[in-house]
Amino acid sequence: MVDALSFLKTKYILHRDVKPSNILINQNPIIFKLCDFGICGRLINSVAGTMMKGTGIYLAPERIDKERSPQGYGIQSDMWALGLSTYEIATNEHPFRGLDAIPILAKAETWVPQLPSSLSSELQDLVAW
Repeated sequence: MVDALSFLKTKYILHRDVKPSNILINQNPIIFKLCDFGICGRLINSVAGTMMKGTGIYLAPERIDKERSPQGYGIQSDMWALGLSTYEIATNEHPFRGLDAIPILAKAETWVPQLPSSLSSELQDLVAW
């Protein structure tokens, strides 16, 4: 998925709605595919704008609070959503489920992922990254 987002960046495209339901997984061989480009946007000077598009609980803090990034947001917001998606896929829970935008902002600033010890060390490193 990181490769997919990196490729989009080379084409100046921001997905804006990375979440588990937009990640397709082929089982044999294991291949991940990013889908649903319905609200993607063009990057201009590494910034895609300030419109709040996407699924609320996957939005990066700078997309919720425009004062954090008055110039707009970029690829970092897709990477944030990928991190949350990876965490959710690995643990079967979302750390911000049920919260509105302001509580998400407050929790996101101090949140440290608590990963089950049953996860492989490689997966723990990936999610913590």
